[in-house]
Amino acid sequence: STLFPYTTLFRSMYTLLEKWFRDTGYPDIADSVFLEEKSRERHGLGVSSWLWSWFIFFLVGQGRHPGLALLWSALIIAMGAYVFRNENQMEYAMDDNPRPAYSSLWYSLDLFLPLARLRAADTWVPASRHRSMWLYMRLHQLLGWILIPIGFAAITGLIK
Repeated sequence: STLFPYTTLFRSMYTLLEKWFRDTGYPDIADSVFLEEKSRERHGLGVSSWLWSWFIFFLVGQGRHPGLALLWSALIIAMGAYVFRNENQMEYAMDDNPRPAYSSLWYSLDLFLPLARLRAADTWVPASRHRSMWLYMRLHQLLGWILIPIGFAAITGLIK
């Protein structure tokens, strides 16, 4: 296509400008150049690539702001602690006596962390009459499975 050389040149100019700012000690400006490049790049993408690009921008700032993943994680955990705040809406799922103390924050954290077993989510479950809490519990777990790997990928530099 006739646009391919222009697109390659356009992309390489952003890359050179970003590298120059980074090498001269202006990493914030270099990150801004990178984000502007990604913003302009979105104009030529298909729907799925465009949505993925916005999703990654929203969650981790295209990998340039991985701390956003920590912020989103904290917000989701706090929201879970709010949703599961009432012990009366929870059921004890074990046969052990005595029952351990219930903590909505601990429960929310256990649900959110994908591979961790803090035993709160094994011990407590929403009461069967609270279908909306069961739905949110599954959504909460799914958000953990999505956000934690994307956050790690951004921190390690795999997302650029």
